Amino acid sequence: MNPFIGGIQQVGIGVSDVDQAIALYKKALGFNITVFDDEAEAKLMAPYTGNEVHKRRAALVLHPNGGGGFEIWQFTSRTPQPASFPIQLGETRGIMGLSIPCRDIAKGSAHIVECGFKSLGNDWFVDPYGNHFHLCESTVKEEKNGLFGGVAGIWVGCDNLKESATFYEKLLRSNATFDSFHVKDEMIPSARINHKNAGRSALSEWYGDFFIGLIQTKENKPTALQDRYWGDLGYIHFCLDVVDYKGIEAQLDESNLSFTVDSQDGFPMGKAVGRFAYLEDPDQSLIEWVEVHKLPFVPAIGWYIDFRKRIGKPYSKKRLDKIFKIMS
Repeated sequence: MNPFIGGIQQVGIGVSDVDQAIALYKKALGFNITVFDDEAEAKLMAPYTGNEVHKRRAALVLHPNGGGGFEIWQFTSRTPQPASFPIQLGETRGIMGLSIPCRDIAKGSAHIVECGFKSLGNDWFVDPYGNHFHLCESTVKEEKNGLFGGVAGIWVGCDNLKESATFYEKLLRSNATFDSFHVKDEMIPSARINHKNAGRSALSEWYGDFFIGLIQTKENKPTALQDRYWGDLGYIHFCLDVVDYKGIEAQLDESNLSFTVDSQDGFPMGKAVGRFAYLEDPDQSLIEWVEVHKLPFVPAIGWYIDFRKRIGKPYSKKRLDKIFKIMS
């Protein structure tokens, strides 16, 4: 089996109230499919939570138009904390924002502003929790599923643009293109690494293509993980859907990289089952790798979907629509 990345599965967003955040992202952006909503201890993440095991609640929500989802995450054993400094584009290292596809950016912009988002200009916005979002052009045609789609790209603040671009080029096995963009009338150097989905994961048709955008920060700017635990307020990780962990590990070894956290044989997330691991980029941004083994279809009767049997045979978007509607 050849290892591959199937797409952006989700982005972790730390909040102080899961129910409130689910309601906001449903109303503002249309994320209305709940795959799981689970409470447990995050034992394996102790290295990123002060070397203490903390309890949490996590809910994975998807968009009916496909794309990456949100893992909305809340500590339940401590009060979630913000960073001690303002997290701003071009001013902070770490995960800085998401790109959300929108088939009518003018209408979409007006709608999310009505829902409490603040415009920064040039199609960049900040949600009521201080998280940055970018609206990008979309080919979404399905009126019934609204203006938007799921996550199409991640923006990461970095100290050294070329060094980070090389890291992500090796990670995604794709080349970077260098550019710049305006935010608040300021030009910010950037790079973009595009990843074309090979269509071999069970969920390839759902996730689609994606990109990693890199934003050059000013000299000696702080990282978003300083003074903050993984799981505290703001973006906490982005997650890639993967197949063939042994192959992925071999590729990482070639680049002298290794996982900092690894669930090994498997883990439960609600009633879903899979394997997860974490890797740090050069600026300490956390990249999660998840290989989904099983998802509950009708858990009351023990009916699961085994995604390991669908390698190279992705479900159609239409079929996945039906699956996720039943699950949610």
